[in-house]
Amino acid sequence: MNKLDKLIKILLDELEEKIDVPTNENEKFYLYKTLVNIRLPKEIDEKYLLLEDEFLQSRLKDNIIDINNFKKDKIFLFKGDITKLNCDAIVNPGNEKGLGCFEPSHDCLDNKINVDAGMRLRLACNEIMSKKNYHLEKAECIITKAFNLPSKYIIETNGPIIDKKLEEKDKDVLKNCYINALNLAKQSNIKTIAFPCIATEQFNFPNREAAEIAYNAINEYVKNISVVLQDYFIFAYSIKENIVFDNYYNDNNLLKALTFSGINEKISKLENGINTTLYKDLNDDGIELSGGENQKLSIARSYYKNGKLFIFDEAT
Repeated sequence: MNKLDKLIKILLDELEEKIDVPTNENEKFYLYKTLVNIRLPKEIDEKYLLLEDEFLQSRLKDNIIDINNFKKDKIFLFKGDITKLNCDAIVNPGNEKGLGCFEPSHDCLDNKINVDAGMRLRLACNEIMSKKNYHLEKAECIITKAFNLPSKYIIETNGPIIDKKLEEKDKDVLKNCYINALNLAKQSNIKTIAFPCIATEQFNFPNREAAEIAYNAINEYVKNISVVLQDYFIFAYSIKENIVFDNYYNDNNLLKALTFSGINEKISKLENGINTTLYKDLNDDGIELSGGENQKLSIARSYYKNGKLFIFDEAT
């Protein structure tokens, strides 16, 4: 019996359920995830936790993304799984209960973080949330160890959920999610932090507005902390606006930034130059950039702003 079989057996015995365990490893892991998702944060034998640690660490091995390979003092577009980043902290877009997603194998980052970090995470969150009457205010943040993730910490926040129309109060909540997470990171001496697209996707916050709020909130901290900027279709502005994010700019510094990043040659050949809009999906006159070109654009943005490293990842 391998580690996964043993974990499943312990969880099924605890439920006193008789379920036929599949032989296929993928189906078996799906069952394990489901059992982990639905389990309440009650005490569990330390032998289970140690076994789970071994199992999850073996799955993580050789899949860690080392942020030390990123160039420092630059804004990077990162498209991938932030649970694999060995940064100081990742941010979890959770909910008001603060205990993780209980929906079996739900396709959300909260679910994935709790499964990959292991049962210890929910137990740690329960210790905190039991003192808060299991209610996390909007934009409030809590911090725990990351346990079986390569990061050191997990910062959980409770973002806005857009039911019908986006309102100003929703924008304020989203802004405070970033500010409060960064405040907590600063207090905890965290230097690198990975954010997901808080409140977008299934929480229905419009991408463009979310991007503007995220950038402006994080820009206040650019001298104190490092962040990774996710490459997804939200920056539907002109190339100039993507780099400068301001109505007033220095032509010479902008040219230096474009040249430094290696994208100036491409832009100089465009009919509208730096005033060309991104992307075609959001603007018929826009252009599409490759992943590498988007990275160069982010490097130009960082060079122009003399910014630090930011990490934004879409929820995967």
